[in-house]
Amino acid sequence: ICDGVHLHPAAVKLVLQVKGREKIILVSDAMMAAGLSDGEYTLGGQRVFVKGGRARLADGTIAGSTLSLDRAVRYLVKALGVPVQDAVRMASLNPATIIGEARRKGSVEVGKDADLVAFDDDIRVRWAMVRGLFYRP
Repeated sequence: ICDGVHLHPAAVKLVLQVKGREKIILVSDAMMAAGLSDGEYTLGGQRVFVKGGRARLADGTIAGSTLSLDRAVRYLVKALGVPVQDAVRMASLNPATIIGEARRKGSVEVGKDADLVAFDDDIRVRWAMVRGLFYRP
């Protein structure tokens, strides 16, 4: 969970160095607080406090991840200096390969599904295309 909360940046850099970027998959492991604004919520029967995209229990323990994959890509690129094409691969082709779907998904090639995401210069989602249909955030 590359969000700067769950793993120390040095740990992420070590994994990148040891495993290689073609063997790493970005995950969000997002919980119900993902996308919620700052505030106090009852989730799964527990009080969860969301502040600055971080979800914690009353005692300060991490309650779970609020990460989205675009934020994971942005974190790798902006905070750790990973080339954008490597970070995007970790969120697209690598997972597709692991689940046996690389023939259909994970990269832009003739015959593959028309699933695309367009980022702006700050790596924020501008639009997405899923099965050829456009969506805007």
